[in-house]
Amino acid sequence: MFGPAGYADAFREANFGENQFTWWPDEESARRNINGWRKDYQICTPGVRQFVVDAKLDTNLRFGDHAAVMVEYEFEEE
Repeated sequence: MFGPAGYADAFREANFGENQFTWWPDEESARRNINGWRKDYQICTPGVRQFVVDAKLDTNLRFGDHAAVMVEYEFEEE
């Protein structure tokens, strides 16, 4: 998906921070110990990746054991 097809991880286009997890196997203790996985993605096409301006995780919003992935895009108006 990310290789020859040219699709991009929209989150990583704007955010290169460490410990950016979206899922925790044992939610409470794993969150405290910063021990999780990044399982939730926004995938964009090669033509859209240039419009990603910001990306962050909101670990305060909980959807079960997952965090919200938020990506901001800025498209030019014609």
